[in-house]
Amino acid sequence: MPAITLLHRALIVLAVEDYAPGYFSPLECPCAAYDAACYVAAYDLRALVPVYGLKSLQYEAYTHIQRHPQLLARTPAEYAARHAAREREGQRLAAAAVTAHRAGHTQRAALLIDDAELINPRLDWTTHRRAMLLPAPKLAAAG
Repeated sequence: MPAITLLHRALIVLAVEDYAPGYFSPLECPCAAYDAACYVAAYDLRALVPVYGLKSLQYEAYTHIQRHPQLLARTPAEYAARHAAREREGQRLAAAAVTAHRAGHTQRAALLIDDAELINPRLDWTTHRRAMLLPAPKLAAAG
């Protein structure tokens, strides 16, 4: 497996900070922090699993939790609000990417999708990226 890129490390951090508190349950298992890391890797970073492998992503997620254990203390309301804000911003950036693509600004559209992925790593942005590779629809010339 290749080394994890800086961009993907940033995605792992965002996913851990957004979703690990929701999986964390210290009363059910003494290894709950590790379990939270495993769930984040399997469910919230699934687009990266074919690239780096599940074990590698689990390790990276758990390492971040070990360095920042306080993130697991977030309340359900706190992480739900953070997640909702990321969802909204990711969708806003995706809509802006579509607009840019339709206007023929393919590179701008691709950069907006990159930004959206950083904002909302839970969503698999592969379909959006593929759509940006297609030619933009031609606008009819005004009369």
